[in-house]
Amino acid sequence: MTGEIIIEGKPFSFERLPWNYNEIPDTAYSQDLAKECLFLVKKLLDDRGIPFMLMHGTLLGAYRDGNFIPHDNDLDLGIFEVDDERMKSIIPDMYDAGIKLCRYHYGIIYSFIYKGLICDIDVIQKAKFPYGFRYVRVLTELVPKKLLSDVASHDFLGASFLIPNRVEDFLAYEYGKDWRVPRKGRSAKISPLWMKPFKFVKRAFSFIRRKLHLRPERNTMEE
Repeated sequence: MTGEIIIEGKPFSFERLPWNYNEIPDTAYSQDLAKECLFLVKKLLDDRGIPFMLMHGTLLGAYRDGNFIPHDNDLDLGIFEVDDERMKSIIPDMYDAGIKLCRYHYGIIYSFIYKGLICDIDVIQKAKFPYGFRYVRVLTELVPKKLLSDVASHDFLGASFLIPNRVEDFLAYEYGKDWRVPRKGRSAKISPLWMKPFKFVKRAFSFIRRKLHLRPERNTMEE
């Protein structure tokens, strides 16, 4: 499938891949490949002055283990909403470096593929009213502002990377209080507990609407 993104007023076409990793047969992951990709992305973003943070499983491995998690399947990074347009502007440069855009959802996430490895770059953005007073939005979830408002430097694989200043609180919010215990198959759960009933009702309502053909099926993570 071919996707299109507007960069500085001009259309840029890319080969779009499914959002479900299981539908990408050539997805590859190794710690060496992850390091190669991470340092390539770091150079490109550093050269343009775009700050980024390690996020999710990449952050967990870097902070807890000092390396990538062996059973992980992608790289996870994050930028702030203020840098979204600059991030978009370097996509052609990333493409020239072999890091190709493969999935994109406006203002929420960029996904790139490098030698079969997926690199996701989340856009940390202001949550909508009334949640914006206390939360920011990461993907489709809410995260307390205090956990992502400040950053700190962390040495990882011989280089300095930005991480959330309250990194342990953030990891506990994502993975639970036992985040220090390695567990294969663990995934982030970045949603406040009080939101879960509302999300369940919303998903159930959407499911009923689709079954009654009141709304067509669609992939909510694609434009």
